[in-house]
Amino acid sequence: MATPIRADPVAGQRYLLLADISGYTAFLNGVEQAHGIDFSSGIPAGYEVLGALLDAVVEGVQPAFEIAKLEGDAVFAVTPAEGLDGQGQAVLDGLGAVYRAFYVAREQGKSASDNLCTACPLSVV
Repeated sequence: MATPIRADPVAGQRYLLLADISGYTAFLNGVEQAHGIDFSSGIPAGYEVLGALLDAVVEGVQPAFEIAKLEGDAVFAVTPAEGLDGQGQAVLDGLGAVYRAFYVAREQGKSASDNLCTACPLSVV
């Protein structure tokens, strides 16, 4: 007998997590005003800060959630409902840990000494 193929849960049987970084649009506008759109002389340091912030979110929500899509500064993650039902406190604790990791990355970005302009470190933090 063949092993049955497990179908993906329908949308109503999943939880969706959307994490978005405040200030992202202002950051992009500030970088364009300060550096233009030509980064041939180097990528502004603020992009490293932004990358660290996104990494903190992406790494923090896994493995409870699977990353479905990254869109700019937004992280879309999903998980089957059955895996988290009845786990409310554990989910909240996990999200608290994500926020703390994000906060640490943000604070480290604020103190970076290699920033070339005020658009980079200040807009996303």
